[in-house]
Amino acid sequence: PESKKQYLMFTARCHPGESNGSVLLYGLIDYFLSPNPESEFFRNNFIIKIVPMINIDGVVEGFYRICLCGDDLNRMWVTPDPALHPTVFHTKELLRRYKPAVYIDFHGHSRMNGTFAFACPNNNENHDREKILPKIISYTSSYFSYEKCVFSIPPKRQTASRCVAYLEMGIIQSFTIETSFC
Repeated sequence: PESKKQYLMFTARCHPGESNGSVLLYGLIDYFLSPNPESEFFRNNFIIKIVPMINIDGVVEGFYRICLCGDDLNRMWVTPDPALHPTVFHTKELLRRYKPAVYIDFHGHSRMNGTFAFACPNNNENHDREKILPKIISYTSSYFSYEKCVFSIPPKRQTASRCVAYLEMGIIQSFTIETSFC
């Protein structure tokens, strides 16, 4: 039987060279498994789905942004090919099936400093709801900058995971968390 609990979903390493995304996700996993009361709250009240490495072959081969077939997997989320992009295809199916309350894809950023989020602007009756989680994170961590967060869907990013999760599945709390290589 399906659970009545809401889902939280986290992914990383869509771009193989952004290993700091793995570091952030590992820290989050460590936090969720810790004995503190907040972590216990998450474990008791949510089902947490984690795909720690979307671009496995790109990591193994030492690529920076592409997979073995030469594609940027974070631009394949609209119509991923099950043979060429199996991790994206199946992760998208997980997103569609569970429609998590929060979806976060962890990345690294080579030009901006600090840690911040990219999110989709929400223009319906829940206007600005997408800004709540980044604001909360900024209050709880001095490493996260709300001021550097960007709420937009640039044309070149419409096929990225966070945008597809929002545009196709209506997941308002859909983010790319970026952390600086610095």
